[in-house]
Amino acid sequence: MLKEPGARAIPCSPGEAISSFRDDVDQVEETVSWSVDAFGMTFFAAVSCYILIKINAELTVWVFLPLVVVVTVAQLSTALLQKYRAASREATSQVTGAISEMFMAVQSIQVAGAEDRVIGRFSRLNDQRREAMLKDKLMNSSLDSIFSNTVNLGTGLILLLSAQSMRDGSFTVGDFALFVYYLTFVTQFIQNFGKFMTYFKQSTVSKDRLIALLQGAPADRLTEHHPLFLRGPAPKPKVVSAEAADRLEHLSVKGLTYRYPETGRGSKESIWSFPEAPSPSSPGA
Repeated sequence: MLKEPGARAIPCSPGEAISSFRDDVDQVEETVSWSVDAFGMTFFAAVSCYILIKINAELTVWVFLPLVVVVTVAQLSTALLQKYRAASREATSQVTGAISEMFMAVQSIQVAGAEDRVIGRFSRLNDQRREAMLKDKLMNSSLDSIFSNTVNLGTGLILLLSAQSMRDGSFTVGDFALFVYYLTFVTQFIQNFGKFMTYFKQSTVSKDRLIALLQGAPADRLTEHHPLFLRGPAPKPKVVSAEAADRLEHLSVKGLTYRYPETGRGSKESIWSFPEAPSPSSPGA
């Protein structure tokens, strides 16, 4: 982004860009972090399922019923999750952008006597952000509640079924204790798998917002490798010295047009020259 032209280095205000650097990057990082936990839980759940099948295969089949419910709910809620997350991120960007604009134009606001109008607009943006964030948090909390209670209800059903097996003598107390112990690993995996799917679907919104900041550059620039120099002294930056060949002697533009993408308006310059080119009638033309 720092290599882009200064007039259009970012497609939004600096406050909005900082919001993406903070919130969207954090969302993607959390998803990557959760993927490591999900991998470990999957391994533990697979081993636990093998042991549960050895103990009682019929009861183990019922263990996967909550997983089916969790995956179905997560898939059905994809559109709402992404919609509410995009709205909350956009509302946050507008608030941070407004803060940036106010600090950059303090003197202009004072000269125009627009303090009340600016504060009023800032209050409306905060109200919109509060409403968007409330919907986003409510959706997340609702899904967490569904995932947790589905797992708990499924666990209760399995324990009731095991009681019937204990009554007819096919399921001993030792089997029951071992079954409940390893059942915990499976239920924790199912519950956290639902949360991971929620994080993953929300991270797609953050990824799209970060790609928009690149303004057409390849998306792999977001994860392009660069040395961090965490150990040892950092190398000194290269000093680029200007040479005679770098001096701008003459610049001529013809038919230059630019339109702002937000409004479609712009300006057109037919002929522009620096330094001014000699006219055909002048000596040396």
